[in-house]
Amino acid sequence: MEPNGKRREKVLLISAAGVGDWFIALPLQRILAENTDFTLLCMDNVYPFAKVQKWLPQIWEYKISEMQGYSLFTRIINFIFILGKIYFKGIDTIILPVSVGGSIGIRSLLRFSFSVKKKIGFDYPGLSGLLTDVIPLDGAKKDSELNSEILKLTGHKGKSGGASFRIPEELLDEARVYSDKTFGGNKFIVFHPYANLTKGKRERWLKDDAYKKLLGEFILDNPGTGIFLVGSHAYGEKLKSLAETDPENIKVVPFDKGLLFVAGLIHFSSLVLCVDGGIMHISASMGKKIVSIWGPTPLRRTYESEIWKLIRHPMPCHPCWDNEMLHKCGHLDCLHKINPDEIVKAVNELLNIE
Repeated sequence: MEPNGKRREKVLLISAAGVGDWFIALPLQRILAENTDFTLLCMDNVYPFAKVQKWLPQIWEYKISEMQGYSLFTRIINFIFILGKIYFKGIDTIILPVSVGGSIGIRSLLRFSFSVKKKIGFDYPGLSGLLTDVIPLDGAKKDSELNSEILKLTGHKGKSGGASFRIPEELLDEARVYSDKTFGGNKFIVFHPYANLTKGKRERWLKDDAYKKLLGEFILDNPGTGIFLVGSHAYGEKLKSLAETDPENIKVVPFDKGLLFVAGLIHFSSLVLCVDGGIMHISASMGKKIVSIWGPTPLRRTYESEIWKLIRHPMPCHPCWDNEMLHKCGHLDCLHKINPDEIVKAVNELLNIE
């Protein structure tokens, strides 16, 4: 209840996308958590991060997406379970941040949540007709700015800038001990070289020869600086191959150590080099120095600042994230024409900034 005796608005925010998208929407979630009876509905890859945030009061797990690999039976049961929770909790408002489009699961939740008075989201195909309040996808605005438009429709006030992200102390201690043991207390960077585009499972990375050249040049320019390679188990062999460039200074940390552990390593790192993906957004939320390698994704998904350098090869077809060119592209020149020397130069420049 509010101090004036009124019932707090019950808000459900659906974060049915990747880890990076959840991080982009953190400021919005923090404001809603402070001003409403707030619940987060998130995918299983986000859940480990969300559950250790003390300011998040309630979290439900989303298992409806066909991309998650759950059986049809599991998805149907979870769908019914979530609908029941929406009804019995008496949710007033459902909010879809900018990254959450019109998947079958999302459309079904909106269509059958009859008791919800307000449904706020963006004008993705197949979604607009199910919303009570539609926000245009303005390509001139960053995703974080677009999410701020939601606050205007809810009537809640707050700063949309920073976000509070907490890593448990025990994981920070584990990450510190691990990094000190691996590199003898010397400084290190975290490198996340591989990430899929979930749309069509297209890769978004440089060729391995370019990465090996990059790593070799970095080690020559920065003697004594270690490199942690991070990536999912699916890229284990590729990561091992990159580590062979210099086995003494390059170590592989598979994601099966846990994403929160990787976040702990990022916390102690001097810089993060990464492709467009969740690691980039995690690093940004922690205020780390970042060099990000950019391909087909719209630039509204990122920022560039004194401590965040964006490396890209401009192409007339960019961005192709939201159209058919993404699946038809046969060259990926937006990535493959990036010069590794340009990346190493940006990394060296940022490392020299105190």
